[in-house]
Amino acid sequence: MFFTGEVISVAGMEGDRLQLFLMSLGVVAVSIWMLFLNPRVPVPRGAPGVVRFLLEFTNDWLLIWATPAGCFFLPISFVLVLACLEGGLAFWHWPVAVAMFAALLVWRLR
Repeated sequence: MFFTGEVISVAGMEGDRLQLFLMSLGVVAVSIWMLFLNPRVPVPRGAPGVVRFLLEFTNDWLLIWATPAGCFFLPISFVLVLACLEGGLAFWHWPVAVAMFAALLVWRLR
């Protein structure tokens, strides 16, 4: 766990399962940001050359790859969140993730 000395429990989850749940929840949030909110990183005018280059590179990457990455990571992380809540992966989780990926990709790239 990230903390020492105390046990943190959310919905009966502890340890590695809780870490997986929280990280997957974070990936769900970032994927939604990439899919629906037109992500961009602000580039300040007075930024040093290397910082400005990295921020511009990040913006270019987001412009090109945000939609496919969001379509790919949202179903996977959603399935992992669901599996943590249900106590484990079931066979039907993966067909749902594949169908969700296909629907998102066709919808966003049309």
